[in-house]
Amino acid sequence: MTASALAAAVHPSRKTVVSTAALLLVAAVIWIVRDYRLPLAAKSQILNRGKGRQRLTRLDSKGVPQVWVPPGCFEMGSNPLYDMRAHANETPRHTVCITSGFWLDRYEITNESFRQFVAEGGYEQSRYWSREGWRMHEGRRTPYPMLKDFDKPRQPRVKLTWYEAEAYAAWRGGRLPTEAQWEWAARGPESRRYPWGEKFREDFANMDHLDLRCTMPVGSYSANRSWCGAEDMAGNAWEWVADGYDAKGYRNAHINDPFIAPTGILRVIRGGAWGGVPGGGVSDLRCARRAAWPADNRKLSHGARIMHVAP
Repeated sequence: MTASALAAAVHPSRKTVVSTAALLLVAAVIWIVRDYRLPLAAKSQILNRGKGRQRLTRLDSKGVPQVWVPPGCFEMGSNPLYDMRAHANETPRHTVCITSGFWLDRYEITNESFRQFVAEGGYEQSRYWSREGWRMHEGRRTPYPMLKDFDKPRQPRVKLTWYEAEAYAAWRGGRLPTEAQWEWAARGPESRRYPWGEKFREDFANMDHLDLRCTMPVGSYSANRSWCGAEDMAGNAWEWVADGYDAKGYRNAHINDPFIAPTGILRVIRGGAWGGVPGGGVSDLRCARRAAWPADNRKLSHGARIMHVAP
């Protein structure tokens, strides 16, 4: 080592010291805020003021248990300063208001309920299907065969295309929730990171860390219950929602009841899963996580749940 190099190492320049200090400061800030919860926007707090949160349940006309999701406002999406696992398509974090309450399935669609749909002619009556969906599935009179480890009555129905989920919803007299409705039901007025709160708990949901390699019967994790009573909003199966996919859709989102109308083949899936694709990791189980998948594809990690508008 030359004398000049040794001197530089022993007595670093002012510029080097400042740069190092700045990096250390940034690292310290990230460390401090990694679990810091940003306060709910003042607008959301004002809009939610005075609204009660009574938990209501019912059985719909097909005997499926549902929970009441009241209207209200929350912060949708993610802020990377708050959540370092945030994806670009979750930004910016923004205020959203759901202006009307609705009934949402307490659990994901189960095999036993989907079998009832099939038994009552769900694949034989075009009135349940969109034109595109009927064209896609015309000629098929039975659903895709289910693998042995996924076919128990109370396990979520997976290997569903978006079109099958849409048809099943029509048979039930409902529809798929929008992204905003789904995230509101998962996060609630506190805009939680996970349905149960801010801290990740791998024993609260069926996810890939558990290495179970299949779905579990719905409601198996009592702690995995959102503020309104919806269960398994994180893990077990990804859930189709009504929206088409736009990676930049949040940049100009409406405050009231936003919805991205489908214009192509991609649809949004939410909630994470036991594993499979696109995954079931810590990041995937966050309420803000959104992923895209072709509407006509079926995967062992893809299911759905249904909503009904208030009568």
